[in-house]
Amino acid sequence: MTRGSLGTAQLGRIGEELAGRALLDLGWRIRHRNLRAPEGELDLVGTDGEVTVVVEVKTGRRPPQGWSPARMPRHRFRSEALKRRQRAARRLARDQRGARGLSRVDLIEVQVDPGEPRPRLVHLRDLAARAEPWR
Repeated sequence: MTRGSLGTAQLGRIGEELAGRALLDLGWRIRHRNLRAPEGELDLVGTDGEVTVVVEVKTGRRPPQGWSPARMPRHRFRSEALKRRQRAARRLARDQRGARGLSRVDLIEVQVDPGEPRPRLVHLRDLAARAEPWR
Protein backbone atom coordinates (compact mmCIF):
# COMPACT_ATOMS: atom_id res chain seq x y z
CA MET A 1 0.00 0.00 0.00
CA THR A 2 1.35 3.36 -0.89
CA ARG A 3 0.56 6.46 1.08
CA GLY A 4 -2.69 7.95 -0.10
CA SER A 5 -3.62 4.97 -2.27
CA LEU A 6 -6.67 4.24 -0.10
CA GLY A 7 -9.23 6.62 1.29
CA THR A 8 -9.85 6.76 5.02
CA ALA A 9 -13.20 4.92 4.81
CA GLN A 10 -11.75 2.16 2.63
CA LEU A 11 -8.75 1.81 4.94
CA GLY A 12 -11.13 1.53 7.91
CA ARG A 13 -13.16 -1.21 6.21
CA ILE A 14 -9.97 -3.15 5.46
CA GLY A 15 -8.89 -2.77 9.10
CA GLU A 16 -12.25 -4.09 10.31
CA GLU A 17 -11.98 -7.08 7.98
CA LEU A 18 -8.45 -7.87 9.19
CA ALA A 19 -9.56 -7.54 12.82
CA GLY A 20 -12.54 -9.84 12.23
CA ARG A 21 -10.32 -12.49 10.63
CA ALA A 22 -7.84 -12.28 13.51
CA LEU A 23 -10.64 -12.83 16.03
CA LEU A 24 -11.98 -15.81 14.08
CA ASP A 25 -8.45 -17.25 14.10
CA LEU A 26 -8.55 -16.97 17.91
CA GLY A 27 -11.71 -19.08 17.98
CA TRP A 28 -14.18 -16.25 18.47
CA ARG A 29 -17.64 -16.20 16.96
CA ILE A 30 -18.42 -12.94 15.15
CA ARG A 31 -22.10 -12.16 15.73
CA HIS A 32 -22.35 -8.73 14.06
CA ARG A 33 -20.31 -6.41 11.87
CA ASN A 34 -21.11 -2.68 11.75
CA LEU A 35 -24.16 -3.14 13.96
CA ARG A 36 -26.33 -0.07 14.25
CA ALA A 37 -27.31 0.05 17.90
CA PRO A 38 -28.94 2.68 20.13
CA GLU A 39 -25.47 3.41 21.55
CA GLY A 40 -23.95 4.00 18.09
CA GLU A 41 -22.41 1.89 15.37
CA LEU A 42 -20.48 -1.09 16.73
CA ASP A 43 -17.61 -2.22 14.51
CA LEU A 44 -17.62 -5.86 15.62
CA VAL A 45 -19.61 -7.83 18.16
CA GLY A 46 -18.32 -11.26 19.01
CA THR A 47 -18.18 -13.89 21.66
CA ASP A 48 -14.95 -14.90 23.34
CA GLY A 49 -16.04 -18.09 25.06
CA GLU A 50 -19.05 -17.06 27.14
CA VAL A 51 -18.25 -13.32 27.05
CA THR A 52 -20.01 -10.90 24.71
CA VAL A 53 -17.39 -8.48 23.39
CA VAL A 54 -17.91 -5.21 21.55
CA VAL A 55 -14.76 -4.53 19.54
CA GLU A 56 -13.81 -1.07 18.37
CA VAL A 57 -11.38 -1.10 15.44
CA LYS A 58 -9.08 1.88 14.86
CA THR A 59 -6.95 1.84 11.73
CA GLY A 60 -4.23 4.33 10.89
CA ARG A 61 -1.31 4.92 8.57
CA ARG A 62 2.14 5.45 10.00
CA PRO A 63 2.90 9.19 9.91
CA PRO A 64 6.05 10.26 8.03
CA GLN A 65 7.82 10.99 11.34
CA GLY A 66 6.86 7.56 12.71
CA TRP A 67 4.46 6.45 15.41
CA SER A 68 4.47 8.51 18.56
CA PRO A 69 2.38 7.63 21.62
CA ALA A 70 -0.05 10.48 21.02
CA ARG A 71 -0.56 9.64 17.33
CA MET A 72 -1.44 5.97 17.64
CA PRO A 73 -4.82 5.06 16.12
CA ARG A 74 -6.11 3.98 19.55
CA HIS A 75 -5.99 7.59 20.74
CA ARG A 76 -8.89 8.50 18.47
CA PHE A 77 -11.09 6.45 20.82
CA ARG A 78 -12.53 8.66 23.54
CA SER A 79 -13.85 7.85 27.01
CA GLU A 80 -17.42 8.83 26.00
CA ALA A 81 -17.28 6.26 23.20
CA LEU A 82 -15.98 3.64 25.66
CA LYS A 83 -18.94 4.30 27.96
CA ARG A 84 -21.41 3.91 25.07
CA ARG A 85 -19.72 0.65 23.97
CA GLN A 86 -19.86 -0.66 27.55
CA ARG A 87 -23.61 0.02 27.69
CA ALA A 88 -24.06 -1.74 24.36
CA ALA A 89 -21.98 -4.73 25.46
CA ARG A 90 -23.97 -5.11 28.69
CA ARG A 91 -27.28 -4.85 26.82
CA LEU A 92 -26.25 -7.37 24.17
CA ALA A 93 -24.96 -9.80 26.81
CA ARG A 94 -28.26 -9.53 28.76
CA ASP A 95 -30.24 -10.07 25.55
CA GLN A 96 -28.16 -13.17 24.80
CA ARG A 97 -27.68 -14.73 28.23
CA GLY A 98 -29.95 -12.92 30.66
CA ALA A 99 -28.70 -11.54 33.97
CA ARG A 100 -25.65 -13.83 33.90
CA GLY A 101 -24.34 -12.35 30.64
CA LEU A 102 -20.70 -11.29 30.85
CA SER A 103 -19.43 -8.49 28.63
CA ARG A 104 -16.42 -6.34 27.86
CA VAL A 105 -15.10 -3.84 25.33
CA ASP A 106 -11.90 -4.50 23.37
CA LEU A 107 -10.04 -2.36 20.87
CA ILE A 108 -8.03 -3.62 17.92
CA GLU A 109 -5.56 -1.14 16.53
CA VAL A 110 -4.51 -1.71 12.92
CA GLN A 111 -1.23 0.03 12.14
CA VAL A 112 -0.50 0.40 8.44
CA ASP A 113 3.12 1.13 7.53
CA PRO A 114 3.64 1.66 3.78
CA GLY A 115 7.15 0.20 4.14
CA GLU A 116 5.88 -3.10 5.60
CA PRO A 117 4.20 -5.94 3.71
CA ARG A 118 1.42 -6.39 6.31
CA PRO A 119 -0.40 -4.20 8.80
CA ARG A 120 0.32 -4.77 12.49
CA LEU A 121 -2.65 -5.59 14.72
CA VAL A 122 -2.60 -4.77 18.42
CA HIS A 123 -5.44 -6.25 20.50
CA LEU A 124 -6.20 -4.31 23.68
CA ARG A 125 -8.52 -6.47 25.77
CA ASP A 126 -11.01 -5.16 28.33
CA LEU A 127 -10.53 -1.41 28.00
CA ALA A 128 -12.44 -0.66 31.19
CA ALA A 129 -9.84 -2.58 33.22
CA ARG A 130 -6.82 -0.90 31.60
CA ALA A 131 -4.81 1.79 33.34
CA GLU A 132 -4.43 3.76 30.11
CA PRO A 133 -6.37 7.01 30.32
CA TRP A 134 -9.02 7.34 27.62
CA ARG A 135 -9.43 10.99 26.71
